[in-house]
Amino acid sequence: MDDLHDDAELAMGASHRERYMIALIESKIDLEYSFDEWMEITRGTTLDNVENDQLSEPVELSVNGCPAIQYVLSGTIDKLNITYLLTYIDGENNYGQIICWSLKSEYKDAEAEFEQITQSIKGV
Repeated sequence: MDDLHDDAELAMGASHRERYMIALIESKIDLEYSFDEWMEITRGTTLDNVENDQLSEPVELSVNGCPAIQYVLSGTIDKLNITYLLTYIDGENNYGQIICWSLKSEYKDAEAEFEQITQSIKGV
């Protein structure tokens, strides 16, 4: 899906199931931020677009051998209740941001699929 995000390296969606995903990659060479600083900035940008946001505690994990931090974010956008799975990856040469989301009522059914999609991302 080309219309999910202009800068996404990868964008997928199943509109009939209300499940979406984008992958954003930024080269470390172009940035003078640590992973934590970059993650705080990008997470803040996402939070700025969500009303009534509720952010989970961070979970540390590995995505294809790279350290990563993951959050679940619930909130409202354009009067729709949405739940996101936000994953920030500290890759060898890049920082990666994987954002999966669905309607809040569909999230529990989509969560395992979102985890599988996140783990399938390579080349960060």
